[in-house]
Amino acid sequence: MAKIGVSLPWDYISGRLLTVGAAVLTEILGPASSGLRFPKDHGVSSIELRHRHPEINREDMRAAFLRLVNTELDFTIHGEDPPQADDLNLSNIYPWLQTLEEIDAGVDRDIIITLHPVTGSGEELDLRTKTLEFLPRVLEEKLATDPRYRLALENQRLKGISDPGSSLDGVFGMWKELSNPRIGICWDMGHGFANTLKDKDHPVDPPAEFLAAAIHTHIHDLGPTGLLRVPPLSKKIISTSEAGKKSSLFRN
Repeated sequence: MAKIGVSLPWDYISGRLLTVGAAVLTEILGPASSGLRFPKDHGVSSIELRHRHPEINREDMRAAFLRLVNTELDFTIHGEDPPQADDLNLSNIYPWLQTLEEIDAGVDRDIIITLHPVTGSGEELDLRTKTLEFLPRVLEEKLATDPRYRLALENQRLKGISDPGSSLDGVFGMWKELSNPRIGICWDMGHGFANTLKDKDHPVDPPAEFLAAAIHTHIHDLGPTGLLRVPPLSKKIISTSEAGKKSSLFRN
C-alpha cells in the first residue's frame, strides 16, 4: 500500500531546535509535540528523518524516535552524506542505528533506510564494487535479525565526482546485481530532473523496471539554480505505482 510522507529535520522532531529550518517549522506548525498532528490529520502517515545536525546526540535521537512512535506515524530515515570509500564504519555513517533498535523493539512497522552509493576519489567501477559490498554488510552486521528493515538505494545528482549512482541505469544495475529482497530503490525525482537539465541524455521518466524496483520516492521541485530542494509546486502527490504515468506533472 502506498503511503504519503513528508521529510522533516531531526531537530524539529526531537524538540531541540538547532537550525533555521526547524525554527521556521515551529512557527508554522507549532512544536513537534503538537505540530505533527497537522500532517497526520491531512493524510500523511509517514515521516522521513533527515538533516541530522552534528549536535544531535543520542538523547535527541531517542526523543525523536519516541515522538514518532507515540504519534503512531511510520518513519523512514535518510542516510545523510554518501559513505566515503575510505570510511565504511557503520557506527559513523548511521549513528542512530543502536538507538533506533532500542526504541523500536517490538513495534510492528516496516522501516526504510534510504542511502546513497559509496562515493569518493577513485574509479567509478571500484566505487560500484564497494557499494555492492557495503549494502549487504549493513543488513548482515546490524539488521540481520530484524526483517522489518529495508534499504533503498537512491539515484544521485550529477556533481562532477566519481559516483556509480548518478544515473538511473547505474542504480538499477546495482540493485539487480544485489538481488536481495530487503534492498530496493529510492527514486529521487528531483535528482533525476536536475541531471536532465545538465545532460539531456539523462531521461526524466525512469523505465518501468526501475519503478517496479522502487520502494520509496523523493518528490521535490528544484530552486532557480536547479540544485536547491523545494516542495513540489504541483499539489498532486504520486505513489510509486503511479510514478511512471504521472512524472510529467513535475517537469515544470
